[in-house]
Amino acid sequence: MIRLAAMLALVLAAGAAAQDGENGSLAMAADLAGDWQIVPVDGSPACPVTFTLAPARGGWQASAGASCANYVPAAAKAAGWTFEDGVRLLDDKGATLMRFEEDETALPASPSVAAPQFYLVPAIKSFERLRQPGEWEGPWQFSAKGQKPCILQFGPPANLTAPREGGRVTVRKCRSKALARVNRWYMEGMRLLLAGPDDAQIAFVPDGAETHRSDDGRWQLGHWYGSAARR
Repeated sequence: MIRLAAMLALVLAAGAAAQDGENGSLAMAADLAGDWQIVPVDGSPACPVTFTLAPARGGWQASAGASCANYVPAAAKAAGWTFEDGVRLLDDKGATLMRFEEDETALPASPSVAAPQFYLVPAIKSFERLRQPGEWEGPWQFSAKGQKPCILQFGPPANLTAPREGGRVTVRKCRSKALARVNRWYMEGMRLLLAGPDDAQIAFVPDGAETHRSDDGRWQLGHWYGSAARR
């Protein structure tokens, strides 16, 4: 999976490349071409889109999966794409259907970074939808090569309408000093953040249908199915 941070760097660089002439634009388009997902913020199923390098009015050809008609209707009509003035999906006449804004701290979002309804990310294998704040409560297992798993208990979110408030974290079993320090979880865009004293922080991004992986690739997070979790 392309790391979300690397994808963001590509999109940010794309805006500058648009000023470098046709060759520079085509080279950047080649970096961005491929399979992507439009992820509804509300937890609805993701919409698959494919960016190609075949010419289209206003940019290059794009296509969207059948599920987009139900969950991201604007994307279902996509016939093209471009990265000028943000990543944009175009209709068959070159008019903008959706525009994804980006800045140095956020994922490309539509209709705006300040009020996102959808995120645009490189396709993540088996990923289907964004987990919602109310779905994080419970025990979670953190696994890393060469270490015994950690089990952390996530408390309920303090405010379902404010993902950044998150909830409390308590340690059930953990020998990792870094993970044992965290005492709070919250969401930021597509990421799950674990925080602790002295500005301690570990970020996780979706890595599949049910798993997340830390930004450094070390830890994988998934549901714990131990006996205590089933009581």
